[in-house]
Amino acid sequence: MKKYLLAFLTLLIYSISFAQTARISLEHNGTSTIYSTLQAAYNAAVDDDIIILPGGTFTIQDSIKKRLNFIGAGISLDSTQATSTSKLSKTSTGNGNLIICPEGNGTSFNGIHFFHQNYSIGISGLNGNCQFSLFNCFMQGKITKGINCLIKNCLIGNFVDSLKNSVVKNTICEGFTYLTDCSIDNSMTESYGSKSCITCDFRNCIFNNGAQYYTNYYNYPSPTCNFYNCLRINASGIYPNTSNEFNTISIYGFSTLFNSSITGIVANPAKNYHLLPNSPGSNAGTDGTDIGIYGGLEPCPDGWVPSNPHIMVKSVSTSNTNDGKLNVNFKVRKGN
Repeated sequence: MKKYLLAFLTLLIYSISFAQTARISLEHNGTSTIYSTLQAAYNAAVDDDIIILPGGTFTIQDSIKKRLNFIGAGISLDSTQATSTSKLSKTSTGNGNLIICPEGNGTSFNGIHFFHQNYSIGISGLNGNCQFSLFNCFMQGKITKGINCLIKNCLIGNFVDSLKNSVVKNTICEGFTYLTDCSIDNSMTESYGSKSCITCDFRNCIFNNGAQYYTNYYNYPSPTCNFYNCLRINASGIYPNTSNEFNTISIYGFSTLFNSSITGIVANPAKNYHLLPNSPGSNAGTDGTDIGIYGGLEPCPDGWVPSNPHIMVKSVSTSNTNDGKLNVNFKVRKGN
């Protein structure tokens, strides 16, 4: 909580004092230092420092070799009108992921859009032995090759792949592939289901196009996994042994589940995937909350707002009052 309060106070000061210039803050032992580029802040950082990104697009080297906490302004245009979204890109121009090296084990990202206009960026742990965490992030690339990772409230346009002993909560992705000993709660897939996952538990999840054991493109079941209170949309065909499937709901079409603007599941921060009050997945989760990303003990926040206090609306007068005061109006909220 202390580090998030410090991050908010820093962002508040910059929003008032430096409204026209993006500033990157490096937080170390309660002291803030301002840098003009993300790479400069990264070069000066040491393990466990916090790097705070304002709205804008920033570039960093292709691999992370320090244990750092990156906090952005958010990923949804609707909830970042005061700050703009924070976009993070790599220095290289080829496809591929941002690599977490062993020296960067434990690095976290919060409220960041991994972005490049010409290719997709994801996150990968080097050799599958590195730990990393993502909260309220958006990426078109793949999350892959991590151990003891936590993925929460994220939008992933590709697979969550090859994670071990990890937790995925309230996240949308294309599908889950080659996971081992993982827990997946209140998440949703675009088209794939669970391909070749081993001893994983899926709870309160929504699988599009009927994908659960089988997928649209690969007939690889996950017979050692358990599926609790999951919902399949447009389920068809023959599924493998269902002895590890409990309280599954199968429906056709989206009209009984979401509002009329939803005709498919995509990783898009502009979409609203709240269930209709009388939908089949409403209050149908293992904990009595909704199936999908807005259910569970810590539901996905509207607008994917980061967990640090977040400036939603800001208004700063351009001149002082007659008694020398400056009128400042900020509206703030935080996610989880």
